[in-house]
Amino acid sequence: MSRRVVKNILIAGVSGFIGKNFVKYLNNRYDLNILGFSRGANLRELLNGLEKIDYFFHFAGEVDKSISKELMVTGNENLTSSIISVFFDLGLHPSHIVYSSTIHANHPEDEYGKTKFKSEVLLKEYNQKIQNNKLIIYRLPHLFGAKMKPYHNSVLATWAYSIKNNLPITIFDSTQEIGYLHVSHFFDSIFRELKTNDSQFKLINLSPKYKITTGHLAELLSKFKEQDGSHDSTPFLKELFEAYKTIEETNVRRNI
Repeated sequence: MSRRVVKNILIAGVSGFIGKNFVKYLNNRYDLNILGFSRGANLRELLNGLEKIDYFFHFAGEVDKSISKELMVTGNENLTSSIISVFFDLGLHPSHIVYSSTIHANHPEDEYGKTKFKSEVLLKEYNQKIQNNKLIIYRLPHLFGAKMKPYHNSVLATWAYSIKNNLPITIFDSTQEIGYLHVSHFFDSIFRELKTNDSQFKLINLSPKYKITTGHLAELLSKFKEQDGSHDSTPFLKELFEAYKTIEETNVRRNI
C-alpha cells in the first residue's frame, strides 16, 4: 500500500550537506511530498501546477569564505531574493519558512556573515508583506554529520577528508576550542518549533552541544584512521566517527 501524501515540502539546497541529511530525516519519520532544488535548477518549473507549499526549508547558500564577494552575494543574498520573486510571481506562498543562517550574522564582519544577514532581512520583509505565514530563522553554530563536504568552511570536514586520504593538515593553535552541533539536533529543534511556535517570526540562536579543541579533534580523527570508531561509548564519538567515515570525495585540493 502506498503511503498517503499529507504535506508539500520545498527544500532549497537539497543536494547539500544539510539538505541530504534533512531528506533522510524526513523520510524516516513523515509522509510527505518532498520537492527539492539546488543551484541551477528552474524553480518555476518545479512549482508549476502546485496548489500550495506547506513548508519551505531554505538551506541553500554559499559558505566557502575563500570565494569572491560577488559570488558570495550571488549565492546568498541574490539567491534568496530570486526565490522570493518566484513566490510572488506564482502567487504561491509557503505557510511556514525555516531559514538556516549562521552565528556569523550576529555580528557580521566578513561577506559570509553580511550576505546571510541580508538574506535574513529579505525573508523578514517578505514575511511582513505576506503576514499569514510563519518564519523561523536559525543562526547556527558549526554543524557536523554524515556526508560532509571538505573545503567548504568546515575544519572538521576538511581534516577528516585529509586524514582519511593521507594528506597533511595544519594546526595553528591546538588549544583553540570549537563548538559543534550534530545536524540531527538542528532538525529536532525545527520540528519542536513548528509544533509549538505560534508567532509570525522567531529568531533562534542554537548553541553548540559539544566543545573540543582543535588539537583533540585532530587526535580523534587520526585514531579513526587506525581503528573502527563505531563502538565508541559517547554520542559525540559515535557521531564524529559517522562524519569521518562518510566524508564526501572531492577533486578539490587546498591547504588547510
